[in-house]
Amino acid sequence: MSETARKNTLIDSDQVSSRFCKEPRGGCYCDHCRYHGGVLLDASTVHPHCLDLFMREYRPSGADDAAVLDRLWIATTWQYPWRDAPCLDLYIRRAEGRAFAVGTVSRAAEILGLGKLKRLPLEIWHMIKMYSTEPHLFWRYVSVLEFVDRLAATPSELLTSVNLSQVVAWERGSQPELGRAEDSTTDPISRFTIDSFGIQKFERLSALSPYTGARFNNLAFIVQDNEAAFNSDIIAQFKDGLLHILVPRPNGREWTRKFAREVLCKKTKISILDTPVPPPDLIHSLRRQQKWCHCQHFQTLDPKNVTGITFFIYADVVRAIHAHTRGADSCAKSTFDYLTEVTEPGFARSSVYWVYVPVSSADKVLQFGIQSGCNRYSKARRYPCRPPRSPCYLLRTDLAGDIILGKYHAGWKAHEFYVSEKYPSTLIHGYNPERWEGSVEVLVLSDGRESRRSKYNFYLPQSPQLVGWSLSWASLDSVRQVKVFFDEDLGSSGACRGLLFEYENGGQRAVGQCRIGVDPNRIYGGSTNDRPSHLCCVPMAPLRLPGTKQEVSPLKIVFDASSSSSSNRELGHSHDRGEGDWACFPMKGRLIFWLRAGEVRINIEML
Repeated sequence: MSETARKNTLIDSDQVSSRFCKEPRGGCYCDHCRYHGGVLLDASTVHPHCLDLFMREYRPSGADDAAVLDRLWIATTWQYPWRDAPCLDLYIRRAEGRAFAVGTVSRAAEILGLGKLKRLPLEIWHMIKMYSTEPHLFWRYVSVLEFVDRLAATPSELLTSVNLSQVVAWERGSQPELGRAEDSTTDPISRFTIDSFGIQKFERLSALSPYTGARFNNLAFIVQDNEAAFNSDIIAQFKDGLLHILVPRPNGREWTRKFAREVLCKKTKISILDTPVPPPDLIHSLRRQQKWCHCQHFQTLDPKNVTGITFFIYADVVRAIHAHTRGADSCAKSTFDYLTEVTEPGFARSSVYWVYVPVSSADKVLQFGIQSGCNRYSKARRYPCRPPRSPCYLLRTDLAGDIILGKYHAGWKAHEFYVSEKYPSTLIHGYNPERWEGSVEVLVLSDGRESRRSKYNFYLPQSPQLVGWSLSWASLDSVRQVKVFFDEDLGSSGACRGLLFEYENGGQRAVGQCRIGVDPNRIYGGSTNDRPSHLCCVPMAPLRLPGTKQEVSPLKIVFDASSSSSSNRELGHSHDRGEGDWACFPMKGRLIFWLRAGEVRINIEML
């Protein structure tokens, strides 16, 4: 990226200045530019050419440059619901699925001297946008023109500030409905609806409707009651049809990142959710969790409505969680792309582990836990304490049994987990980019209530233990079908990345990395008379990981699924000896699967 492309313009309430972006994020949403010397600026960043185009295209009658810049500053900074609001991923999802107007695309092509491109059908433009890996100038111009059209549709207004406790209802583009602060006792529930442009709606409710498990990817919600300090001294600012929350600074302290988190998490207890109607006990549980947890953005996961869960592990911590459903959102790549969008510079995509936990239609999640050596529950405190850098989780399902997530930790408590005592009706997970290198915090609810946890000793493999490797295992008995996932980062070598087993009882279990909908795979077995009979593996020649100098020794794994007699199954199948010395194991016992950066080690334990 050239220095010209990396240069952004900083717009605040007092001035416009130009600076070089130290940590470019590929768009105009550079949070790091808003921090100067560790202090949060009430400002936004814009590419210089985007600013030039905006100043040319947006010219309301009678407005000078100062008024135009003030309108731009309000519209861009108020896309964050409050100062230092976390990135909610809403604008990224909108950019992926939005439909461009024909007129906007044609205007951008005309401005850039690409008049002939106006003849292209809009469907072709969508295909071009889908395959554009970098934010090209053309698409930035399209975004600017859409932004100009949106501002032009709303008249400019003067700033109005009132205490939030006086606001009864409001919707973007309209005037607020005001009342007395005492009226908040009649309708004790307040709810914000947030989209990619900021706060969309505010309302007060007498009560919430029953929890249905509904969740949204393009909207976020803040649901609070009168027990929170949410309404006490927070100011609601209205201007140009928009709403912004202003949190007073105690004792005039500067808005450092640490102070912003402290005020918003501990004082106001703001929690952002992906559901407009949270489970009954969730609001109170999150308020207690914020004594140690600095997350603000939480997502809900109903184990009954998923076909699987993918945990993304990077630098020994869970960085994101994706729920696979029976709908179109079954591939975890969208969550992975978002993770790489918001993480720190130098983030290595190839070093992210995709740990997939299948949940078949015949199975259900029974318990969720965390490794005792990484215990969040201390004896001296009732509530969870700070988790360490690399927690290791456990899921227990009815048919598949115990499944652990994360890298193996040695120690005297390596086999002890604290698990939920009841069936988890909801998993709440929050992404925290500021603490523990962006780890995910997990809260378990049972029937809408926070679940207690108790100690549980799980099975620990007796095979050689590889500390720092990702550990998983699966039974080789009663296997109906196996799906082998290949490591496409190592080319078409056939290197195994993960295995997905399906059993006679309808249960499923995965080992290694099974990147559903991303990596190529091959299926063995499946029919009644064609069950996998042998697991066969051979070490491959060392290969170099893409973009690195590191060489790894991958493993090729195949399954013999012949339907021949039992005597032939022991000796009948053969392999190409030119590939090396194959090792063949009958489908009996337990497969122990170790994985690290393209390398696989397996052991077979006989039960």
